[in-house]
Amino acid sequence: MAKSKSAGFPPQIKYIVGNEGCERYSYYGMRSILIIFMTQFLLMDRVHATEVMHLFMGVCYLLPLAGAYIADRFWGRYKTILYLSLFYCAGHATLAIFEKYQMGLYAGLGLIALGAGGIKPCISAFVGDQFAPTQKELLTKVYSLFYFMINFGSFFSTILTPLTLKWYGPTVAFGVPGVLMFIATFIFWLGTRHYVQVPPSGPDPDSFWSILTKGIYNNLKLGTKSKAVQNIGLLVYALIVVACLYYYGLTGGFVAALVVGVLIVLLGLGAFWKYAEKNHSAKRVGEFTIALSIAKVFASVTVFWALFDQHASTWVLQAEKMVRTTKIDIFGWTLFEGEILSSQFSALNPVFVMVMIPIFTFGIYPAVNKFYPLTPLRKMGWGFMMAAFGFATVGLIQFQMDQGVPMHIYWQTIPYCLMTAAEVMISITGLEFAYTQAPKSMKSVIMSFWLLTVFLGNLLTALIVKVEIFEEGTGGFFMLFAGLIFLAGLLFAALVRNHPTRDVMQA
Repeated sequence: MAKSKSAGFPPQIKYIVGNEGCERYSYYGMRSILIIFMTQFLLMDRVHATEVMHLFMGVCYLLPLAGAYIADRFWGRYKTILYLSLFYCAGHATLAIFEKYQMGLYAGLGLIALGAGGIKPCISAFVGDQFAPTQKELLTKVYSLFYFMINFGSFFSTILTPLTLKWYGPTVAFGVPGVLMFIATFIFWLGTRHYVQVPPSGPDPDSFWSILTKGIYNNLKLGTKSKAVQNIGLLVYALIVVACLYYYGLTGGFVAALVVGVLIVLLGLGAFWKYAEKNHSAKRVGEFTIALSIAKVFASVTVFWALFDQHASTWVLQAEKMVRTTKIDIFGWTLFEGEILSSQFSALNPVFVMVMIPIFTFGIYPAVNKFYPLTPLRKMGWGFMMAAFGFATVGLIQFQMDQGVPMHIYWQTIPYCLMTAAEVMISITGLEFAYTQAPKSMKSVIMSFWLLTVFLGNLLTALIVKVEIFEEGTGGFFMLFAGLIFLAGLLFAALVRNHPTRDVMQA
C-alpha cells in the first residue's frame, strides 16, 4: 500500500527548519552582546547605547512591511529570503571587521535589520507553501517546531556568545554569528530544487493601503459637511507636529508626530471610511474597518514591547552592577563555579517560554476556565497586569541597588518569570486573536500591524530614554514603565470591552 503524502513532512522542510535554527542563533547571539559591546568596547554612554539598541530592534520589526511587499509584488518569497539573507551576512561581517568604529556599528546594524526584517514575514509563509491541501494537520506541528527552533537557538547563542566576547573579543564574537548566518543561507539554497515557489501576486486594487488612501482623499474632497471640522483637525495636528519637532528634535519629533497620526487614523472608523466605497466595494471597505478595529486593540500592546525588549538592554545594564559570582552544587558535585556574565542571564527567557507554554496551555488555562471563561482578550488583559508586576519588581531591585544594597543577579529571576508569563499571555494569544478575527483578505495586513507594535514599542523606549524623564537605569525609570503598562492595560480593557468576537479561520 502506498504511503500517504500527508504522513510526514515534505523533504524540503529540513532545509527551511535548519535555516531557521542557524538564523535565529546568529540574530540572538549578536543581540545578546550588543549593549555590552557598545558601552564597554565603543565606550558609548548608557543613554545613547540604549537608544541605538531599541532603534535597531524597532527597525527589525518595521522592515517586514517592505519585505512582505517585495515578496508579494515582485520577487516572490524564495528570492526575497535568499537575496536579503546576503545583506544579513554582510551586516555581521561589517560588525566583525569594523568593530572599533561607530560607523561600522551603524552600517552593520542597518544591513542586519534589512536582512532580518525583510525575511521575517516571508519564512513562516514560505514553510506553509510547502504543504499540500491534504497535509493541513502537519502545519501545527511544523510551526511548533519553528517556535522551538527559535527558542533553542536563542538559548544557546545567549549562553555562548557572551563567553566568546569575553575570551576572544568583538571580531570573533560577531564573526561566529556571521558564519552561522552564512550557513543558514547555504542550507536554504541547498533546498532550491525541492521548494514549492508561489509566484508573486502582483498589485491588489482593493488592498488595505488603497482603501486607506482613497478613504482619506475622498473624505477631504467630498466631505463638505465636515469641512470645518476637518480643517480644525488638520490645524491641530500641524501644531502637534511643530511642538513635537521643537521638543524632541528632528528624529524624535517625527516619530512622535507619526505615532499621533497613526492613532488619529485608527480612531477614524465608521462613516469616515464610507467615502472609500466610491472606489472600492462595500464588502472590502467593511473588511478594512474590521482590520482597523483590530489595530485599535493592538495599540495598547505597543507599551508591552516597550517593556519586554528591555531585557536585552536596561536589564543587562542592571545585571552588570549586580553580584554575579555563583557556585552550583548537585549531590556534592560542583557543576559551575565562577561569574555569570550579565548578557547571559537573558537566556532565562527562552527557557521559561519552553516551560510555560505547556503549563499554561494544559494546566492554568483549563483550570481557570472552569470558573472564569478565558477569552483571548481576557488572557491578554491579565498579561498586561503581569507585565506591570514584572517591571515593578525590576524597579524595587534597582531602588535597593541605588541605596547601596548589593543584589545578586538571581533576583532578576523573578521579573524574568513574570515578564515571560506576560509574553505567553499577550504575544502568543495576540497572534491567535489576530488570525481568528481578521478577514481573510486582511490577514497579512493584521500580522503587519502586530509587527508594528514591536516597532513602535522600541521607539517609545528610545524616546523615553532620550528625553530623560528619569535617569536611565534608576528605580524611578523602571517604575515609570511599570506605570505605563498598567495604564495601557486599563486602556486595553476599555478598548476591548465591547469588541465583537468573530471566527473567520474557515470563512
